[in-house]
Amino acid sequence: CEKRGLKEPTIKKYRETLNPLLRWCVSRDITTVRSLDFPTVKGYVRDLTDSTLTVGKKIERLRTFFAFCHDEGWCDSNPATKIKKPKVTNSPVIPFTAAQHKAIMSAIDKYPIKNSFGYDNRKRVLAFVLVLRYTALRMSDVVQLRRAAINGGRMLLRTTKTGATIYIPLPRALLEALKAIENEAPFYFWSGEGKLKSVISTWQRTFNALLEVAKVAGHPHMYRHMLAIEF
Repeated sequence: CEKRGLKEPTIKKYRETLNPLLRWCVSRDITTVRSLDFPTVKGYVRDLTDSTLTVGKKIERLRTFFAFCHDEGWCDSNPATKIKKPKVTNSPVIPFTAAQHKAIMSAIDKYPIKNSFGYDNRKRVLAFVLVLRYTALRMSDVVQLRRAAINGGRMLLRTTKTGATIYIPLPRALLEALKAIENEAPFYFWSGEGKLKSVISTWQRTFNALLEVAKVAGHPHMYRHMLAIEF
C-alpha cells in the first residue's frame, strides 16, 4: 500500500482489518496464510463485533488482501470471495432543520473567544459553519480549503472520480466571513503545519462543542443533507 502511494487513511483501514486478523491467528496457532481456508476465514468474520456496515467493509479488504496473497503464491485461492457481506439497512438521511441551523448560528456568539486556535475564535467558527452549510464539503475538505480555491465569488472544486472542474457560487455572508479570517496561510482553517489528522480532530471537537452550546444533536454531515434537499 505504501509503495503504491495510497493515502494514510486508506492504509489505516487495512491495518484495522489485518492486525486483528493477525492476533486472531496467533491465538489459534495459525502460522501460514495457506491455513486460512474458507471455513477458517468465515469463522474469523463471524467473531467480528463491528457494525454490519463495518463488517462489510472489512470483508472487502480481506478479499483484496487474499487476492494479493494468491498472486504472490502464498495461498491456493481467495477464501474471502465466498463470504457474503451482511445486509446493511441504510439509516434515514436526516438534515439539520432551519431552526437547528439558527440555533447553531446563535450559539457562535456564546462560544469561547479563545481556544486551541487562538483568540478571536468566533470568526473562524462562523466561517467554518457557513462553509459546511453552503458547500456540502466534508469536514476534512473544509479544513483543507485553500484560499486560492475561491475567486470571483465562486469556489473551485475538482471531483475525485472524474476530475471534472466545478464552480460553486457562494453567498455574500460566506464570502464576508471568509474575508474576516484572511491571513498569510494558504488555507483558511489550517496553518499548513502539523498533522492534518490532528487539525481535523480539533475542528471536530470544536464543532461538537458548538452543538452543545446550541443544544442541538447532530454531526457535520447533516449540513450536506441540508444543502441537498434544497435543490
